[in-house]
Amino acid sequence: GYRNSAIAAERLVRGAPGCCLSVLGWQHHIVYRGQVDFVDSLRANRNVGLRHFPGQGGTLYQRLQGDPAMEKVFHDSMSCISSQANREFAEAIPLESSRHLADLGGGDGSNAIELARRFKDLRVTVFDSAPVAGIAQRKIAAAGLADRIGTASGNFLSDPLPPGVDAILLAHIVPIWSAQRNTELFKRCFAHLPSGGRLFVFSTMSWDDETGPLVNALGSPYFQAVATGEGMLYTQGDIRGWLQAAGFASLSNIPLPMEHQLITADKE
Repeated sequence: GYRNSAIAAERLVRGAPGCCLSVLGWQHHIVYRGQVDFVDSLRANRNVGLRHFPGQGGTLYQRLQGDPAMEKVFHDSMSCISSQANREFAEAIPLESSRHLADLGGGDGSNAIELARRFKDLRVTVFDSAPVAGIAQRKIAAAGLADRIGTASGNFLSDPLPPGVDAILLAHIVPIWSAQRNTELFKRCFAHLPSGGRLFVFSTMSWDDETGPLVNALGSPYFQAVATGEGMLYTQGDIRGWLQAAGFASLSNIPLPMEHQLITADKE
């Protein structure tokens, strides 16, 4: 299992050697430590592997807030993994008519920076926990984009979402949560957006016949055993169904590198 995870990590960073250490650091310090409890996690139907990460809360993300060093390992690797598809993602996402985008769970601001650089009139708000928002603020300031990218802190599953937005991005968020929780999140986004608003779901997605790709089968145990105990790498069909159940229409999708898909959903 570790050998296959290493192969998957190598595939993710192929073509970007500078990312290799950060991704392998995430694998070593976080994934491997918790995933040894995968079988027990399946039996208990919860993330038993979280026991390796001291702190409060029932998810890895809550525990990392109390460990700045480990949180940096996590976000450095996520930034690296995102960068492999971000170039094509920023070129593909149809934001020409959007004025203000909320990037929910936007991490260190990597996506927001890419989008603000391409769309010169776009404002972006990165919405994440307070410690992560602080990381994003520093990165945004270093990129010289603090005039158009702001941050807000909170839990997008329960706290009020950033006001005045006409577009919402969920990048690498859906695999973290269960089908029920994702549907509830999509409903929150639908209720928050104005008529004509758009929701963008950017993520690695499995094939609709669930026969692959292999890297997704290797990645899903992490969400069960470590992250939250309820997620996996879902199919495009699953996600489209939840979006329709939430009220969205005019769904379209764009295939992107590294088994990623970008789904656009409109609120009519």
